[in-house]
Amino acid sequence: MSLHSTLLTFHQLWLGIAIYSGFLIVAIIAMPWRLWLQNNTWQQVTFASSVALLVLWLIHKDIMPGLSFHFLGMVAYTLVVG
Repeated sequence: MSLHSTLLTFHQLWLGIAIYSGFLIVAIIAMPWRLWLQNNTWQQVTFASSVALLVLWLIHKDIMPGLSFHFLGMVAYTLVVG
């Protein structure tokens, strides 16, 4: 889902960035990096799903001005990651 930046106030944008950054930092710390670096299959799945998401991100549906969904990307990512 994409939201246009003019739909949110300045404070809402920064609050969202702060919350997202917190979750991202927790995910990076919790990631088993040694296992991931030792297993080539995990690396290939990660990189392939990233490339697929990049391509699928270009396919989206505009619901209303400023709001669009990337249905195919959400479904593919859910199926790959589980």
